[in-house]
Amino acid sequence: MIFTTHDVSQLSSELFRRDQVWFSEKNEYGASELFRCSDMEGVWLNTPLDKWYMSGRFGATPIINDVEFLIAMQD
Repeated sequence: MIFTTHDVSQLSSELFRRDQVWFSEKNEYGASELFRCSDMEGVWLNTPLDKWYMSGRFGATPIINDVEFLIAMQD
């Protein structure tokens, strides 16, 4: 099963293993790149994934700053 969410509370080691958590990030061409949490250096079993994600340590953007996107989402 695959699902996507922006709910940071789902980044719990009680719910998922590190190899089950993937992040996506758009590159300079607008294409999404996927990377697995367990492939990243320094991520251990007790790593607080939610805190690291919100601080931007995984590279995936936790907060959307695209004004056009935010305006479109309000319609």
